[in-house]
Amino acid sequence: MSRSRELRARARAALTGRYWWAFAATLIVTTVIGVVTNILVAGSATTVLMRIMANPNIFTNTTQVLWDAIGEIIHMTISVSVMTTIVIVLLANPLNVSLSRYFIVNTQEKPALGELLYGFKTKYGRNVGTLLLVAIKTYLWSLLFVIPGIIKAYEYSIVPYLLADNPYMTSSEAFVQARDMMRGNKWRMFKLQFSFIGWIFLSGFTGGLGFYFLQPYMQAATAEFYVELKASKADAVEAQELPAE
Repeated sequence: MSRSRELRARARAALTGRYWWAFAATLIVTTVIGVVTNILVAGSATTVLMRIMANPNIFTNTTQVLWDAIGEIIHMTISVSVMTTIVIVLLANPLNVSLSRYFIVNTQEKPALGELLYGFKTKYGRNVGTLLLVAIKTYLWSLLFVIPGIIKAYEYSIVPYLLADNPYMTSSEAFVQARDMMRGNKWRMFKLQFSFIGWIFLSGFTGGLGFYFLQPYMQAATAEFYVELKASKADAVEAQELPAE
């Protein structure tokens, strides 16, 4: 199995001549999620401000206005949390699958930006439901002193790639495949992610702007990791099916 530096080298090779298209793909996904979320927050904040300004007691009973404002803010916080969760489930989850699809294709050839619609056009309900289950299961495992949640997060990390790569795979099959493929490979995934720590640290000096340029590289390396796991799994299955001499 390849080391982190080898996976990164393959990622750089795959991005040669395609980097700016990959940058555009990651930027589109990040922007769409960010814009929709910010619209929800800004809309809710504006509504709260208008309600506070329309309060008939605003100039006569400041104490009551203060308590009313606190109530409005609490209500807004809950509403935004609920709406953001809905956006993540219905929008971010299929986009996650789409971006995974984009970078899987990128390991072999230049993908079209149309791949970013894959998660919506192909098994949308499965993609939404499966990644929602990933979030729920990870959260429940994290209640057991955090560590089990981290372990499961690494196990489930290739689920979006499995969904992107297998249009006929069911949700339960994706979880089974992820468990089998990540058995003995969680530490390798951690080391791959940790190998970017220097770049992530440097991105902090740009106010986070550098992370937008780093993201295609990280995504490409993770896709190379998945493709290698897939090939290893296929070789293992083929070896089991060969008749004994």
